[in-house]
Amino acid sequence: MRNTVSQFGQVRSMHRPFTVADAVRAFATLSQSAFRPKSGARKSTHWRVACRHRDAFYLVRCGFVLHLFWFQTQRDIRYSMTTDPKTDRQTALAEPGPDRHDPDKPGLEPQGRTLRYAAVYAVIALASLIAGLQHFVLTLPKSPGGNLQFTDGIIVVTGGQQRLDDGLRLLTEGKADRMLISGVGEGVNRAVLIQELELNDREANALFCCVELDFTADNTRGNAIAARRWAMLHEMRTLRLVTANYHMPRALVVFAREMPEFDLYQWAVTPDDLRLDDWWRDRAMLRLLAREYAKYLAETIGI
Repeated sequence: MRNTVSQFGQVRSMHRPFTVADAVRAFATLSQSAFRPKSGARKSTHWRVACRHRDAFYLVRCGFVLHLFWFQTQRDIRYSMTTDPKTDRQTALAEPGPDRHDPDKPGLEPQGRTLRYAAVYAVIALASLIAGLQHFVLTLPKSPGGNLQFTDGIIVVTGGQQRLDDGLRLLTEGKADRMLISGVGEGVNRAVLIQELELNDREANALFCCVELDFTADNTRGNAIAARRWAMLHEMRTLRLVTANYHMPRALVVFAREMPEFDLYQWAVTPDDLRLDDWWRDRAMLRLLAREYAKYLAETIGI
């Protein structure tokens, strides 16, 4: 790094240009150090507060990196407009002379600067989305271990047999008194579920006595509305949500918005076919996670 002295006696540092790779590297470093989930964080009953603090901290770090990139880009532009390419010195600032914005002097045209700014913002946005997707995948929730707290009800969002299996297991283990299966397709009844899920006698008895089926919901918001109606009917206060781990972040946002007066607990199901070790190499897995991340962002900002 070299220093030059301007006509005002100030020492100016001649840094190398701040590239997109530097911004991505800085963002990744912050993500790895600050986004790493803490042990026991998923067991907190006040998950809403934890999620809000995490998202706010995430936005602050993004803003810091964007501000750093913008500041360095502005300085690089000023440096390129005031540097003699032959001597690599800031002659326009170091020596009195004609206006450095003289149109006869080479520099960036307004249109060129606009295109450069647009390209910089596009690259920053793309890098932020990629880093955010990586953070989303690395911090997918897991099923809590140890003794589970008893809840008034269990809500199972349809979408896979493992969700139903886990929900019925929690119910038969006495973790709740009632269970709602939301988003059941037309023509499905308890007899069909017993046959398809190959339930034993204990699970079949629990299905008939303590499980209700909801046929109205066709999306996550519909699941939340049906769950709120069902919980209010039975005067419940605490609920455990059972769904896939990649769907859980968005489901928690939607359920918290539709039923803020209830205490929600999560039970994240990890599908057997969800391979997270090399998810970016599997095109189908990449589409699934990217689509779910986009939906999560849309729900978070209220689109």
